[in-house]
Amino acid sequence: MTVVIFHLFIFVYPGIQNGAYLSSTGWKSIMCVGPLGFLFAGNAAVCLFFILSGYVLSYPSIGNAEMKWKLIAATIKRPIRLGGIFLFAVCLGCIQDFNHVSELVTFFKNNCMIDFLMNLGKIANNPLWTIPIELIGSFITFGICFLIGNWNKYVRMSLLVTLALCLNTNSYFPFIFGIIIADLSKNWTIQWFISHKKIISILLFIPAFYLFSYPHFLYRVYLDTPYRDVTFIAAGYSMIGAMLMFVSVCSSDYSQKVLSWRPLVFIGEISYSIYATHMPLIAVIVGSVLAILKFILMPTDIAFLISSCIGLPIIVVIACLVDKYVDKPSIRFSAWFANGSIDKIHQYVDSMKNGVKRICKARSSSIGNSFPTIEN
Repeated sequence: MTVVIFHLFIFVYPGIQNGAYLSSTGWKSIMCVGPLGFLFAGNAAVCLFFILSGYVLSYPSIGNAEMKWKLIAATIKRPIRLGGIFLFAVCLGCIQDFNHVSELVTFFKNNCMIDFLMNLGKIANNPLWTIPIELIGSFITFGICFLIGNWNKYVRMSLLVTLALCLNTNSYFPFIFGIIIADLSKNWTIQWFISHKKIISILLFIPAFYLFSYPHFLYRVYLDTPYRDVTFIAAGYSMIGAMLMFVSVCSSDYSQKVLSWRPLVFIGEISYSIYATHMPLIAVIVGSVLAILKFILMPTDIAFLISSCIGLPIIVVIACLVDKYVDKPSIRFSAWFANGSIDKIHQYVDSMKNGVKRICKARSSSIGNSFPTIEN
């Protein structure tokens, strides 16, 4: 929802993104900085999204030796589960703006297939640039859990921290951080942290809120510095804010109780549908209402408020329909396909085992016939 609100405002007030309103007077200037900047922290929200993915996808299997087949099934499911809404949202973006079709055709002619697939969402529907990263990050997460998930926890944590440090310039760093927090939450008992987690949560939340609210446009000034390739700097303070915010919430029973409030859970259940479809819907629904209101000479601020109040509920309703008729069928199909694939893999493995047993038995019998027995 943070990303939706951010894109909704910059649709009418692009200066919020580039800092043009920072030196102005009025309500737009205070929207650029904290604490209201928290509502427009789209960059930090994406960082938090990747951390959450690493945490959620790894939590069931990290430290569990009996999850190998489930990890294989989850890996098979993931492209189908993400792909249903992804393709729907790409089509929606092309319908909203036919220029995207020609852009996709041109990009396809001038680039390889991998580059085309990685940029397909970004060209047709800009927020979808995160989905290829999410997919690859999911594969990395499942792969780590498959390979070292049941190793000694000290060795495993050392490897995870080393990997996080090696990937600190990479978009997949937050996935590794999410795995680390999942491992610590599930398999480690740190007594002093448990005893003081309320205080720790509060102490982390204060800087997390500030860094999370740090003006989105200001992080770009770091891109021309020698530190531009360091994730903590290149992402501005957003990544650090997202990391601290996530640990703060994980440490706070109160925060988890608030986030368990039914309306927020409902938004969470349809969040992928909202995220994937909101950009073209803002352009069509909010843009149309706004154009009508401005045509009758209504002030921009009032027209924006009215069009937002009309557009956001419609976007949520459409997201519910997309969730029901696109996402849920994708999830069911992914489960059916993965289960069928796992059954085939099981059959293949069993046939290989039986074949090896037959070969070994045949060889042992031939050896027994070639040499004298102990009795002889």
